[in-house]
Amino acid sequence: MGVYRKTVTRVRNGRRIREKSRTYRAYFRHPRTNEPIDISLGTTDRKSAEMAYLDAVRRLHQEAAGLTNPYESHLNRSLSDHVDDWHAALLARGTSQKQADACRMRATAIIDGCRFGKWGDLSASSVQSFVKSLRDKGRSAQTCNSYLQAVKQFARWMVSDRRAPDSPIQHLQGYNVREDRRHRRRAATVTELRTLIATTTMQSSRWKMTGPARAMLYRLAAETGLRSSEIRSLTQSSIDLNAKPPTITIEAAYSKHRREDHQPIRVQLARDLADFVAELPPNEPLFTMPSRSAVVRMLRDDLEAAGIPYCDESDRVFDFHAFRHTFITNLANGGVHPRDAKELARHSKIELTLDRYTQPQAVSLLADALDVLPDVSPPENEAEPMRATGTCDADLSPVGRCYDVAMTDADGGSRTKSDAVGHGCEHAEAVGLHSTTQSTARTGVTVTRRQPESVVCGKIGEGGIRTPGTGMTPYDDLANRCFQPLSHLSICGP
Repeated sequence: MGVYRKTVTRVRNGRRIREKSRTYRAYFRHPRTNEPIDISLGTTDRKSAEMAYLDAVRRLHQEAAGLTNPYESHLNRSLSDHVDDWHAALLARGTSQKQADACRMRATAIIDGCRFGKWGDLSASSVQSFVKSLRDKGRSAQTCNSYLQAVKQFARWMVSDRRAPDSPIQHLQGYNVREDRRHRRRAATVTELRTLIATTTMQSSRWKMTGPARAMLYRLAAETGLRSSEIRSLTQSSIDLNAKPPTITIEAAYSKHRREDHQPIRVQLARDLADFVAELPPNEPLFTMPSRSAVVRMLRDDLEAAGIPYCDESDRVFDFHAFRHTFITNLANGGVHPRDAKELARHSKIELTLDRYTQPQAVSLLADALDVLPDVSPPENEAEPMRATGTCDADLSPVGRCYDVAMTDADGGSRTKSDAVGHGCEHAEAVGLHSTTQSTARTGVTVTRRQPESVVCGKIGEGGIRTPGTGMTPYDDLANRCFQPLSHLSICGP
């Protein structure tokens, strides 16, 4: 048992020649049934053939011990077969045919573009490079993200369906769509809505819809936020006028998240809808809307007739889905709580309601919204000035304080030292001063404090003329700065 090359007979130049085949084969017995097994290893290299032989024997022993790989049979299948099974699973769980086909198309485009044959060929770097190539060809960030999301969704299904142990592309992230938004919508103002509805009511039939029918269509979309596909599915039985409040029911097959929704509506809108559907045959759609592209052209014609621009100065468009933006923005402007707006919009995440569909108000309205904040500033009568510290915050009066210190010498004599503070008052006689004498606790030291009586301007030493009101001369800097009194310091005799 082992690897070998089979002996074959070939005819060359009319002669029969027996020689070894180029590829190696393996011969061994099944570990459980002892049946002989002879397989081709598909390689011409002996070392590779021996490794393949050992791997085949190992797998047989694992199967005999009940240690088989549950993913092995799926990993050996082609990815195209798995994609077809995934497409069938999407349809089975209620995904629309259009959405399922779009997901399969995008995932297949990446698999074929990267030349992935089996699950083991799936590479995150190759997928990222393919998505970047789409970006380089001019595709928008949203389109590139949709391709990436499709193949990631397929990989997640492979893992959840127990066909693969893990997804090698789960960590890939898409582009920031805010940096490259090609189709930005805007919310219509109340004046624009009223003008559009009033003007369309008086218009003639267009795209097989009368003017009043189109006006009711626009009004219903603006006051409920329903999507175009959801409005197409509405019939007379979808409207419950007896409920409090009146509601419109969207069947799960037509709802985006595939569940039945009951959308409340205003009482006045319910009354006008009742008058509108009274003229319609039973079990007929409320609106005979044209195709999706034709609805956009129909709305653009009505906007032009009403004098409303389709695209504003910021390149934001007003298409049919902009009615949904208008509905959610009006809820936010009316002070509706974000969680209530999320429920009325039937969004799965509140971030989608606040970031994508809610447009900010004008700056003046935003400034008015700040008035609800409390005033936390202290009252004026309770405000206390802070105590000045250091030398920079000292009193800049024209004349500082001067001190005379009478000190007793060791031989019994006495001398007087003038300590002028604030203005370099070596010549204190330049200003009028009066003296007060204060004895310290220390023996032989008497401090005489002289206070200014009047402010005079004169020549002070070599510093020049002092400027009135500042106590500073134009030539002195540090020497003429106003310092705090030194009376708090201890004075010791020589």
